[in-house]
Amino acid sequence: FPSKVRDVKSGSWLDLAAVPDYWHLAADGAALDKPSRFDLPAGSEIFEKISEWINSTIRTGHAMAYGQVPGHGGPTKGMEVVRIEIVNQPALWRRYSCYKGQLKAHSKEIKAHDGTKYLSKSPMAMPKCDWLDADVVEAYFWHGSGKSADGSVDLIESIISVGHEPSDENSEVMEVADGASSRFAKNTSMFGAGVYLADIASKANLYVPCPICHQGAYFRDPCHCSMADVEKAAPYRMLLCRAAMGRVYIEKKYKEARYKGEFNPAKKLDVDSVMGEATKGQLAFREYVVYHDSASYPEFIVHYRRRAHPLKPGGPPKKKGKKF
Repeated sequence: FPSKVRDVKSGSWLDLAAVPDYWHLAADGAALDKPSRFDLPAGSEIFEKISEWINSTIRTGHAMAYGQVPGHGGPTKGMEVVRIEIVNQPALWRRYSCYKGQLKAHSKEIKAHDGTKYLSKSPMAMPKCDWLDADVVEAYFWHGSGKSADGSVDLIESIISVGHEPSDENSEVMEVADGASSRFAKNTSMFGAGVYLADIASKANLYVPCPICHQGAYFRDPCHCSMADVEKAAPYRMLLCRAAMGRVYIEKKYKEARYKGEFNPAKKLDVDSVMGEATKGQLAFREYVVYHDSASYPEFIVHYRRRAHPLKPGGPPKKKGKKF
């Protein structure tokens, strides 16, 4: 696969091989040309940043039946991060880089867009990062998932995997179509068939099932597992994804006809993504949606334990090693 490709429409060259420096550091010399995952060292700067982000974006007011501390321990008020994996999936990264490069060619239009101005005055809950590209409104978002209700399918593994069938949306550029794909979303969802993301970790946590019974998440039965049993099991998992939002339509007066049906809402609105603003009696917290399969990349798998009390930033005890 070429390291650089030329965008036919803009004439610019897109670098598809460049990856963040901390990927190389975490890989510790291992090649990144094949799918792999690497652990961020506990105590490293980025590990602590992510641990801080997940705890600083916990809010109250969520539906009480979901995302609870095990053993009927009540709402999750803290998330103890015990492990963070970097996802190196070259095909997914290339398609994301390609999409981001195509948006970059329209950075002036994106900067002048009403959605960009709105988010500048009313920013996302997740902090800005200097390694993300503000020209395409690139940001980090949480995405909650886990195993299917019967435990037979690991949905996180599906999201970070690669397929070989191009979707209709991406067919003209022949990009792989797995990852976080709008093809598998319901067009009856509130904002249509897209990839739904959250800037609030506690919102994404509502969609993370119990690692034992696979219940206790939205659209599933309550979890009745004890705290002792859940603590012995594998941790909960949440994805921290990059997304290039581009021109964002800010939805403040929701109309179902704008989103539900056999169509791409972003194309209909002449934008790249949608942000549903929190509205009393309709939407408790913001909803961010991208509609192109290439618009997001699942960069980190965050493994965590639910706690009934707030936690200070930072993860497990520091170990000697690289600091990045």
